[in-house]
Amino acid sequence: METLKKYQVLSIPELINIQNIVQYRVKPNRNYFILELMNNANKVKAISFLKTELFEYMKKNDFKFELKNAEIKITNPNYKFNGEEYPIFEIMSLKENGIYSFLLSSNEFLSKNIIAFFSTYYLGYKELNNPDFINVLKNKYNYTSSIQLQMAVEELNQVLTNSLPTIFSKFDSSITICVVPRAKHEEFYTFNQKLFRSAISDWISWYNRQYNAPLLDGTHYILRHSDTKTTHTKNYDVEDNLPLPYVGITRNTCNIAADVCGKNILLIDDIYTKSVNVDEDCIQALYDNGAKSVILYTVAFTNKNKI
Repeated sequence: METLKKYQVLSIPELINIQNIVQYRVKPNRNYFILELMNNANKVKAISFLKTELFEYMKKNDFKFELKNAEIKITNPNYKFNGEEYPIFEIMSLKENGIYSFLLSSNEFLSKNIIAFFSTYYLGYKELNNPDFINVLKNKYNYTSSIQLQMAVEELNQVLTNSLPTIFSKFDSSITICVVPRAKHEEFYTFNQKLFRSAISDWISWYNRQYNAPLLDGTHYILRHSDTKTTHTKNYDVEDNLPLPYVGITRNTCNIAADVCGKNILLIDDIYTKSVNVDEDCIQALYDNGAKSVILYTVAFTNKNKI
């Protein structure tokens, strides 16, 4: 039998093949639910401790029937209990209709847990199957050709069309779509360096026409007025003397429209990288300005082996 390794990331089907798992059950346990995966003899082969918020969300959206699409991380491959040994795992993401969901946990930047979504993994520029169109749209040096930019916009449109309707179904009322601003102030970038945001705005208009939908365009509700450090480059820590993300950086460096008050907001960013906390801080800023609810969607999630 294959040996499981600590922090190994794999899918439920992969774990099933390794551990001969055929069914599961969920048991309540104080502030957690225990998800037990079992074999034919009803013997527990692996368990996970689910935070109440995540499990309640799974129940509401029938994700408990979609565990075969989950990706997990082994946190203890040799957990011993009552003389038996089996792995403890953490559910990293669930997949529904081609889109992943995960729990964005509260921390010093974010006061409460948030459900978040992404469409694919970011594996590194020019790596196989990487969504390189994200890098193209950043157009860092502003010399990307118009043809390349247009192709990247079309790829983004396709991803949004394939992914966002699933997220829309999680809202009970009208949705306002906002975008996480780039690191520098608005005037720093040319139009062709802000295509990610403008493409989303255009997509909202297209979707509303196509489906007679009531989406609200809030892509200009969060605008950067003061520079911050660019965090997506390899040498971001020595790029300049600007501060790394700190608690309240969105509030201190952005103008946030009063229109966010009372709104159900879908906040969009290009890439989510755990521990950077740009998205967490932006979500908190929206709540601090009166947003009713916020769900995060990013096109990509940084390398699944580094979650």
